[in-house]
Amino acid sequence: MTLKEIRSLDAGCRFHEEYRGEKVPLFEEFLELTKEYPDMLYDFELKEYPVAGNERRAYETADRVTALIEEYGLGDKCVLNAFSAVLLQYIHDKYDGRYRLHGYYPKSLLGESQNRDPYDILYCACVCEDFTRETFDRLKQRGIDTWAGTRFNNREMLELARRCGATLITCDNPKEVRETLREMGLHT
Repeated sequence: MTLKEIRSLDAGCRFHEEYRGEKVPLFEEFLELTKEYPDMLYDFELKEYPVAGNERRAYETADRVTALIEEYGLGDKCVLNAFSAVLLQYIHDKYDGRYRLHGYYPKSLLGESQNRDPYDILYCACVCEDFTRETFDRLKQRGIDTWAGTRFNNREMLELARRCGATLITCDNPKEVRETLREMGLHT
């Protein structure tokens, strides 16, 4: 879609009536909003991947995102997230390991890697399969913070995340997940 087409969409209509009419913000507009929340941790997912024919665009996008993150002083308040081991390695190498990187488990979700194990450079990984304490422990032994992926979106799955030792949950339904976590005594 073009930017004009994206900006014509209603970004809030499917969530709650009070958000009807909200527009998809530009990244810079979102970063302006972050000024109101100085203690928030941000997980910025990069969606342009360096697949055949798209390498230049993917790397330029990552560079523009990191430049804006620096401009807004969010380097230590964010993680950069991608389903691409190659893109995560590019960011790690180009920026001398300055950014915390967020990947996924199992490794097959990260696509092909170039010349190193992507888990050697990750700060955290969302566990999306094999929800066992052993999986979480193996990642932690490598120094990787374990997060629960979007499948952890109801009480049963949130209890499993707690038992496995997840330290953070990424979700598509934050209001409901937060309320359930509060009921479980796991969120203030």
